[in-house]
Amino acid sequence: MQCHRCNKRLDTVHKKHIIQLNSKIIILENTPFFQCANCCEEFVENKVSKIIEKIEDQIEKTNIRIAIMDYRDF
Repeated sequence: MQCHRCNKRLDTVHKKHIIQLNSKIIILENTPFFQCANCCEEFVENKVSKIIEKIEDQIEKTNIRIAIMDYRDF
């Protein structure tokens, strides 16, 4: 896969993704991203984005204010 910005190689990296939903914070560890080897631009696959949306929906319905979760659990 190539970067949409500079047409260089994209590598898969796993990193923390922090989400803020109103007064709630979700720290999602080991989230897969594509990162450009040249310009460091980051991209998320659609399937990853959909999983993140499901996690947001789950947390939004709870009284949890801060959550630390591992993406690999979903």
